[in-house]
Amino acid sequence: MADPIETELKFEILPGKASALRSRRLERLGGGPGETHDLVSTYFDTPDAALRRAGLTLRVRRVGERRLQTVKAGAGFLLSRPEWETEIAGDEPDLVHAAETPAGDVLDAASGPLRPLFATEIRRTTWTVETADATIEIALDEGRVAAGPASLPLCELELELKRGEPDALFALARELGGAGSLRVGSATKAEIGYRLLAGHDRRAAKAEPIALDPSATAAEAFPAIVRACLRQLGRNEPLVSTERLVEALHQSRVAIRRLRSAVSLFGDLVADAELPRVTSRLKRLSDRLGAARNLDVILARLDSADPADPAGERRRMELSVARETAYARVAATFAGKRHRTLV
Repeated sequence: MADPIETELKFEILPGKASALRSRRLERLGGGPGETHDLVSTYFDTPDAALRRAGLTLRVRRVGERRLQTVKAGAGFLLSRPEWETEIAGDEPDLVHAAETPAGDVLDAASGPLRPLFATEIRRTTWTVETADATIEIALDEGRVAAGPASLPLCELELELKRGEPDALFALARELGGAGSLRVGSATKAEIGYRLLAGHDRRAAKAEPIALDPSATAAEAFPAIVRACLRQLGRNEPLVSTERLVEALHQSRVAIRRLRSAVSLFGDLVADAELPRVTSRLKRLSDRLGAARNLDVILARLDSADPADPAGERRRMELSVARETAYARVAATFAGKRHRTLV
């Protein structure tokens, strides 16, 4: 059973942009139309979600006549995580092979057997980009995730490092980002499936606990903290931009505040020529979020006042227009190339 470290960047493709991205960027970089495969993956867990709580996922993927079982650990912005993949005989998990991975101990202590929870149906097109320093696989995934009668469309781009250093992933991401159609992905397919299953797909994302080993160095702790902040921001961005969700804007602001605090806390350890520009952009983003948040707070106070007061109603209408303008500015910021490059 293979257990390589998978290093990849994931992006969400903005609605309606996949076709243009494919024809204008991906086929040019990959030297042709790419290779296409249909993938159906079923994700399994116990009734008490023991694998999820342990930070693990287990799936069985159907690729033609083949069945591939994969256990993965971890999640985040830049995914650099171990995975254990093996070919199995059928559509159900092979517990003998699973026992050879970290999932084995978790399943031994779980309160119930594995069961299928949700599935993804994906048409994947891949290209390989070779440079002097790196080999990168580009995968365009188009399809859906389904949990019972509920489903969501998926349109993602993954850049997986096959050879070389992670810097090459970011260089390629910046080149692709010029197409104006990508947003840094904040959730794995498994996370989307779990949220869909729980019916919480449109809930604002709060800060998650950050598990740091007591022996971790600053060089290990700082990226872990930053990635957690970026995940929180990324999961709230679409809820702010498309749904004007008050709590999502608040949590976006929390994510930026935590990120700025982390940069300040680590101080000279992370200072370089880029830092002043990064901190300046974070400050401008925080100010823009803060302007919208202030209007939310004022409107909430007005809503709790006497609804029959004509002056209060006029003020409420004026502030509602101002709030929509402020939210539109935030949405435009999130959609802009400068913000995507900053992230």
